[in-house]
Amino acid sequence: MIVWLASYPKSGNTWLRALLTNYLHDGDAPADINALDGGPIASSRLWFDEWVGVEASSLPQRIIDCLRPGVYRCLAGESPGTLYLKVHDAWGRTDRGEGLFPADVTAGAIYILRNPLDLALSWANHRGFSIEEAVVDLCDPDFAMSRSAGHLSNQLRQHLGTWSDHARSWLDESDLPVHLVRYEDLRRDAEAVFAGMLRFCGLEVDPSQVRKAVGFSAFDQLSRQE
Repeated sequence: MIVWLASYPKSGNTWLRALLTNYLHDGDAPADINALDGGPIASSRLWFDEWVGVEASSLPQRIIDCLRPGVYRCLAGESPGTLYLKVHDAWGRTDRGEGLFPADVTAGAIYILRNPLDLALSWANHRGFSIEEAVVDLCDPDFAMSRSAGHLSNQLRQHLGTWSDHARSWLDESDLPVHLVRYEDLRRDAEAVFAGMLRFCGLEVDPSQVRKAVGFSAFDQLSRQE
């Protein structure tokens, strides 16, 4: 089964994956930020091309979207345990009416919500453009990442829409079990909020292990690895 780690970009998704990886592995050193559990992002072309057997670059967007739920079923079927998959797409349906992230292989979704004012600053810094341009993206109902721009992206097109539409799609429209995590709450009390996520995922909560995972996933540690 799959637990989707869903968020608008720059909302703490990588941090959450680091927390989970450090907790599940319970190692003696921080997990490598470049080898976190769950593999690539759910929009990875590598996974799509491998399971479909046809390169996404040869297919129209409508067909790609229709095939993606089947790819996730294959991934879930091959996994020996729960998959924790990062995803930035808004939740939605294919033109056949099927959920892009199929409920039959979904254990739940953790949705990370960050104040859009802070998010806009982080998105502008990440993309290297002005705050005004970042705000335009967050308010664009057609906003998508990895659109073709004369070169082949390593990710499939991800439709995000506006910040509010993205949140609404996962929290109100998906019909999936969703656990809401506010980024600001995670910053304020990481141990308590992370423990709540573990319970949602059906995992046993070990307070000392939670404390170690939070320490191993501290921002200064992640920054050094990046």
